[in-house]
Amino acid sequence: MADIEKMYDKMFTDYPDVVSVPQLMKMLSVGRHAAYELVSSGEIQSFKVGKNIRIPKIKVIEYILGARRCCL
Repeated sequence: MADIEKMYDKMFTDYPDVVSVPQLMKMLSVGRHAAYELVSSGEIQSFKVGKNIRIPKIKVIEYILGARRCCL
């Protein structure tokens, strides 16, 4: 958990604590389909606010750190 807390202070400082799908697309440099697939599959945890999907920034960072560990 300490790694995530350290990275949280350093990664994506220009983004709010909770991001939208278009922001997720920019953060990960992926297209719309890939972003929605990550969210709908549960690979990146999200929640709905009305019709809008919101993603906690910490979950994006956890996803990146997990992907990095698996591929090193």
